Amino acid sequence: MTSQIKKVLELPMYKCDLREQERNVLWLMLDGHSRDQIADALNISGATVKKHTANVYAKLGIEGKTQLAKWVIEQIAICVHEPLPLTLEETFNNPIFQKRQSASTAAH
Repeated sequence: MTSQIKKVLELPMYKCDLREQERNVLWLMLDGHSRDQIADALNISGATVKKHTANVYAKLGIEGKTQLAKWVIEQIAICVHEPLPLTLEETFNNPIFQKRQSASTAAH
């Protein structure tokens, strides 16, 4: 999963009150890992993965992987219409900002 998609999904996950371990399970699910692979990666039991998955679905208001995929697409679509604000570093590295800075210093 790309870092841009992860960045887009962090805020809705926070708003849904997903705990750290639930977010970890969700990221691995979204990366296509099986329950056993998630359990191994997080050093937890398959039953715990199942419990976290149920909690994630309940908090997101969904029932299963198909609805999870739909939820992810909806979050990305929302972001397209309401882009996330740029970080300070992204702002200063933005070519538009750099052009303005160049024009401003050239004028002085």
